[in-house]
Amino acid sequence: MEIGDGVLPHADITTAILYETERGIKNRVLELATPALSVQINFNPGTSPEGHLPYPLDLAPFLKSLARFRLVIWDVFALAVIMIIFDQ
Repeated sequence: MEIGDGVLPHADITTAILYETERGIKNRVLELATPALSVQINFNPGTSPEGHLPYPLDLAPFLKSLARFRLVIWDVFALAVIMIIFDQ
């Protein structure tokens, strides 16, 4: 699997966990781990790697700490947009 400039061989993957939000627009984050490396991949809403990888995926709920972080990012983004609009 090519990730950026690197390659992560499927044979090296020891753990594959698919985190998924429980409500609203489905957001999925795939965590792949090898003995030396861990990589997280975020997918577009409505897409999923299920059935496209040569190894089984463990399904897990989206971590609440990540969900809170995502809300903070959206709050900061909304505040920046409001500041830009009213600054003119």
